[in-house]
Amino acid sequence: MPLKGDELQSFMSIYRPSYAYVKSNNGPSLTLYVNDAYQKYKALPADKKILPGLNGR
Repeated sequence: MPLKGDELQSFMSIYRPSYAYVKSNNGPSLTLYVNDAYQKYKALPADKKILPGLNGR
């Protein structure tokens, strides 16, 4: 996965799985989740990949 810096932070924030999901799934299914999420992330328009700041900017 070629994500680094702010882009990686954005991806992890947008596609963070729930605790319940992580607890009830194993390694291979988590790998599939990350790969699927990455494909969805790549398909997002650039303005949807940037998280708003705490002050709404």
